[in-house]
Amino acid sequence: MFKCPRETDVFDLDLKRCEFECREAGRFAHPNVRMYYECAFVSTSKLQKFEQTCPPLLEFNAKDQKCLEKNDLMS
Repeated sequence: MFKCPRETDVFDLDLKRCEFECREAGRFAHPNVRMYYECAFVSTSKLQKFEQTCPPLLEFNAKDQKCLEKNDLMS
């Protein structure tokens, strides 16, 4: 079995690459700092992944789980 480098990823047999997998609801870091994954329940038991993009000039801050200005990320 193939092991992905990031704990949050699983190997997708169809795409033949590692992909982020939702394990709980919330917002999570994306490899592109201008984006993030949002995991939400679409039914009582099914989580779905949505790739979101931060507004211009903002980057996703995993600690605060929101998009912030780059200067705010340093503080």
